[in-house]
Amino acid sequence: MSCILLGIWRAHWNVVFEDTPFVPDLIITSIRTLLNTLQKELLLSKFALPPPDVSTSTYSIHNNPLT
Repeated sequence: MSCILLGIWRAHWNVVFEDTPFVPDLIITSIRTLLNTLQKELLLSKFALPPPDVSTSTYSIHNNPLT
């Protein structure tokens, strides 16, 4: 649903700010692209390493060798 709304709003903003025509076929193509991108990002996030648990980290800002 969010990709559909984003696609419609982007088309509306283009009409208002870029003076481009509101073409439903182009909007549908844009929404499909947004959905495909979201699907790929979700698939990649399944294989990404989880962020480190900061609460158990031994890193200290006072022991930073770069400072």
